[in-house]
Amino acid sequence: VGSEMCIRDSPEPHRSVVRLRHGFEGAPMGLDQVACQLGCSERSVRRIQKQAHSRLRTQLGRGLAEVA
Repeated sequence: VGSEMCIRDSPEPHRSVVRLRHGFEGAPMGLDQVACQLGCSERSVRRIQKQAHSRLRTQLGRGLAEVA
């Protein structure tokens, strides 16, 4: 399971936050920029990012276990 596939399969807004924060579609954006673009608070972006990273770690870990 690749990271791009995990991100693609993630729910919104997880997918958008990860792609914008890490620069998948241009330069990486700061919390304030992502919040402005998505119309939410920086606190919400931080919370969503934390949830998305946790989900990605779980999915990638599961994928690695299947390969081993």
